[in-house]
Amino acid sequence: AVIDGKLADVSTPPTAEDLFQKSITLFDGWSRQLRRLIESTDIDSLRQFPYLAGDPDNIVAWAPGPVTALGDALHAMPPTVGPGAATAIRDADHLGVKLAIAAKGTTTLEAALRDYHRLVVPYAAEAIREALQPLSWRSKLDNQLSYQVLRRVLPVADRVKRLVS
Repeated sequence: AVIDGKLADVSTPPTAEDLFQKSITLFDGWSRQLRRLIESTDIDSLRQFPYLAGDPDNIVAWAPGPVTALGDALHAMPPTVGPGAATAIRDADHLGVKLAIAAKGTTTLEAALRDYHRLVVPYAAEAIREALQPLSWRSKLDNQLSYQVLRRVLPVADRVKRLVS
């Protein structure tokens, strides 16, 4: 599985207490309101879910048959920037149009499905890349120096924003 942009072993997920303590540590020194929000979390409700994604460079149009795919079955992606559902809706639209054309007899079902696959692969690959980008940023910032810089810069940026607004 890919977690935070890195290949990870998910056979032993962290406990709820581990996740809670990590959250407390990550937001040490941030605003009191945010800290209170985190500290009031129902620990038993905490779960970690791995972000899984297809390989955007390896989405292969397969031979048409009695079953086809759309959405995450074709192009799984993390929910990071929200293109997953929109891409699935786009897939459904394209598939519906292609099936309607085949139903009218102006093309074969096999040709319609091949056309559908050719339409989907390029934008699905781009959507996966878009969804993976924040995870890439996260993994690049996943070191103590970056954490310390962000911990100090973001609250200051928030205060400046409030002063300017």
